[in-house]
Amino acid sequence: MMVKTNKQSSKIQKMKKIISFDIFDTLINRSVPNPQDVFDIVESKYNNTFENKIEDFKGKRIKAEKNARQHTTSEEILLDDIYKELVCKEGIDKNQLEKLEIETEKQVCYANPKFKNIYQKYIDNGYKVIVVSDMYLTKDVIEEILVSNGYTRYSHLYLSSETFKTKRTGSLFKEILKLEGIKA
Repeated sequence: MMVKTNKQSSKIQKMKKIISFDIFDTLINRSVPNPQDVFDIVESKYNNTFENKIEDFKGKRIKAEKNARQHTTSEEILLDDIYKELVCKEGIDKNQLEKLEIETEKQVCYANPKFKNIYQKYIDNGYKVIVVSDMYLTKDVIEEILVSNGYTRYSHLYLSSETFKTKRTGSLFKEILKLEGIKA
């Protein structure tokens, strides 16, 4: 059995109590089997609302995101960047498609009950809770998704779409450590 010395105990108490949660597939789940299934819903909503019909929106949207990622010099892109790359036939309103995508994302998102309980326990125990995501959606949209699902007491939201740094490369984590003034 290891016994903590007064010095060790003091050091542990001085440590910042910070916990980090990923957003999608951790705090928030989607009611679709695959995140790209949102694009099928967007196509259906668009075609039921507007006279000019779009075909294979999922394929076009996936290709547009791939192209946007290839054409950027930063680690992350924005949803607007994707829609600038989206190729549609004449008469298709890309602004309406983008609005429908955001609306649909909000509609399919729901709180993961398991992680919501864990999140709440850390909040109740005085931890500083931060939330992090590699996501091209804006901070306003992500905050709306979090708040509408009961995640309101986090300290800070870190997004790749805000910092243009990603978890995938590790640069977003380095940025968070720097901003929070903590060591890994």
